[in-house]
Order: sequence, then C-alpha cells, then structure tokens
Amino acid sequence: MALKVSGQTETYLLRNLNIADGQLKHRDFGPNANLSPVLFTSEGVEE
Repeated sequence: MALKVSGQTETYLLRNLNIADGQLKHRDFGPNANLSPVLFTSEGVEE
C-alpha cells in the first residue's frame, strides 16, 4: 500500500496494517502507531 504523507509517498506491506477505531495502524510501529484516519465511502450512493 502506498500513502502520500507530507508530499512524499510512503509504502507499507499490507500484512503489517490493520484498522482499529477508525484509524489505519502499523503493527511494527507500536500499539499506538496511527498512520491516518480511515473513511469509507460508497460510490453507488446518490443524494
């Protein structure tokens, strides 16, 4: 997975990532290592 952080692209192995409490976390960076908030949107929803 690639994330753009402060104008630079950071890459991470998917097996090391998880989502908890709406936050994308990295397993190897410690228990409170948040990479970014996660937001789900559905493309099929019209308002």
